Amino acid sequence: MLNNIGLPGFLLLAFLIILSWCFCKIFAKAGFSGFWGLISLVPGGAIVLLLVLAVKDWPTHRGSNG
Repeated sequence: MLNNIGLPGFLLLAFLIILSWCFCKIFAKAGFSGFWGLISLVPGGAIVLLLVLAVKDWPTHRGSNG
């Protein structure tokens, strides 16, 4: 497998998996579905995810005042 993609391809794949896993955990802790983190695999998706977290009301904060 590594012969076809080389070390840079393997490192890129590992980075994308870790990035997606991190976004899944962040969204799950915020009260959203963890599957939102898979959008980070789409080019530009990480920026969209950060905008969603910044603008949308979090389900974990819906019951609190403020």
